Amino acid sequence: MPPAPTAARSRLLGIALGVLGLAALVVLAVVLPRLDGAEASPVPAEAMSSEDAVEVSLPASVPGFALVEAGDDAAAEQLTERLDSAEQLLEQTYEVPVTVGLYNGSGGEQDQRTAVVTAASAPAGLFLPSGPAPAPDLVGLARNQAELVRVGDTICNVVYGAPVAQGEQVDDSVPPSGVQCQQTADDGVTFQVDGTAMSASEASGLLDALTAAQDQ
Repeated sequence: MPPAPTAARSRLLGIALGVLGLAALVVLAVVLPRLDGAEASPVPAEAMSSEDAVEVSLPASVPGFALVEAGDDAAAEQLTERLDSAEQLLEQTYEVPVTVGLYNGSGGEQDQRTAVVTAASAPAGLFLPSGPAPAPDLVGLARNQAELVRVGDTICNVVYGAPVAQGEQVDDSVPPSGVQCQQTADDGVTFQVDGTAMSASEASGLLDALTAAQDQ
């Protein structure tokens, strides 16, 4: 994909660095129990077997998205450093090969979609990024701030800017503030998308393309 204009590229890298900053908190939440001496939940044996682990790689492009390649400016170098650090921390935690990359929408400068993709040679577990939630009407809402949805073979956590109060109109034309989706390929590699400026259907389509490429 041709390089994006400097301003647009800087903006997208800034978004990605922010997403990775939040992701680092999640990683720390997993790692810290081991560091402070508390007993950590064991990783399933099937996820720890180095003999069965599959090396994972991310394709340079899939329909609608292109992998961001390393650059020589400060923002790109910082992004590469954070992606590499995220991979190392996840591999230390799960003891399986992990690849982390950034995809941008390939629809031109107006395409604002950005997705941090994590691929790990481990089966997916229970996926509840925002925790279990009751039906919105039980808590006086028309829509929760986060909701878990299934799109084809993909489970997605869709996060909105704010909950919608009961009695107010839900505007489905407003995109979510973020989506987290997960899907496992036939060879056992699990992909997760942390996306911005995209719908659950778009994130699911990205995962479909990634798992199809992995299975080839």
